[in-house]
Amino acid sequence: MIRDLARLGDILDKLISLGSNQLRGMSFEVSNAETLKDAARSQALKIARRRAELIAKAADAEVGEVLVIREGSASTNGPRPMYEATRAAAQAVPIETGQQGSSATVTVTWALD
Repeated sequence: MIRDLARLGDILDKLISLGSNQLRGMSFEVSNAETLKDAARSQALKIARRRAELIAKAADAEVGEVLVIREGSASTNGPRPMYEATRAAAQAVPIETGQQGSSATVTVTWALD
C-alpha cells in the first residue's frame, strides 16, 4: 500500500528497473471511506426531510412519523493512473492525481398528518 502518491511514479520506475514488465490490479482507495459515506447518508436524510416538508406544506399537510427508509450508496469511479505515451528516461512515470467521492441515496416514506 502506497499512501504518498507523489512517490508512486518513482516506485513504478524502480519496479521496471528491477525487471518488472507487467502491472496488474492498481487501484486507489479512500482511507476513511466509511466515515465519508456516513456523512453523505446523514446529509441525504436531511435533504429528504427538507423536501418532504416542502411538499407536505404545499399539500396543506405535515410530515409525520417515518414509515420506511431504504438506503443505497455508491462511490463514483475513482481516479485512474494516466501514463504518458513517451517520456524522457530521467523522469519518473507520471501519475495524474484525481478525486474519488462518495454519495448516498435514501428513499424515505413518511406518514402525513
